[in-house]
Amino acid sequence: GFTMPRWIEATRPGSTSVVFELDPTIVELAEDRLGLVQSADLRAVTGDARVHVRELEPASLDLVIGDAFGGEAVPWHLTTREFVAQIRDSLRPGGVYALNLIDHGDLGFARAEVATLRAVFDHVAVIAPLARLDGLTNGGNFVLAASDDPLPVDAIQARNTSRGDDDTVWSTDAELATFVGDAEVLTDEYAPVDQLITPEV
Repeated sequence: GFTMPRWIEATRPGSTSVVFELDPTIVELAEDRLGLVQSADLRAVTGDARVHVRELEPASLDLVIGDAFGGEAVPWHLTTREFVAQIRDSLRPGGVYALNLIDHGDLGFARAEVATLRAVFDHVAVIAPLARLDGLTNGGNFVLAASDDPLPVDAIQARNTSRGDDDTVWSTDAELATFVGDAEVLTDEYAPVDQLITPEV
C-alpha cells in the first residue's frame, strides 16, 4: 500500500520518494483501492530494484528502504554485498539503508544479512524483540539499519520504548558479533537465501 513513502510524504513535507515495484498490478491496486496518488513527490517505477538501483545518481539519497519479499524471503539478488555496495554508493553522507526481513529457527538468513551489511557499512543496527535476537522465539521480522555515520540508536530505542514496543536495538561490535556468529557474507556468487531461511513451524 506504499505505506512508508506516504508516511514520509505526510510527515516530512518537501521530501520526495521513488518506489521500485516489480509488479505493475501492485501499483494499480494501490491507486484503485488504497488511494495512492502519484505526484512529483511520490512516484512508482515498475521493474526490478537491482536494475533501477544501478541507475541512481551517486550520493543522491538520504534514505533507502528495503521491503521486498517473494513469499517470506527477500529476493536473493537484493541481499548481496554487491547490491548493498550499490545502495551505499547512492547515499549522501549520513544516509541510511533500512531493511525489513523475516527469518525463523537459527536465523541463518538474518545473521548472514547483518554480516553482509557490516562488510559494507561502518555502522549497523538490528532491531527486534530481545527474545527474538537471543533466538529464544521462533523468529519473525527484523529491521536492519546501516550507515557510514553513527546511527541514532539511543533515539530509536527511546522511541520504541515510548510506544510500548518490546523491540531492542543491538548495535555494538560485541552485540553484532554475537548475533552474526559464523554466518557468511552473502555475495552474487553465494546467496542461498531460500536455504538459509528456516520455515516457521
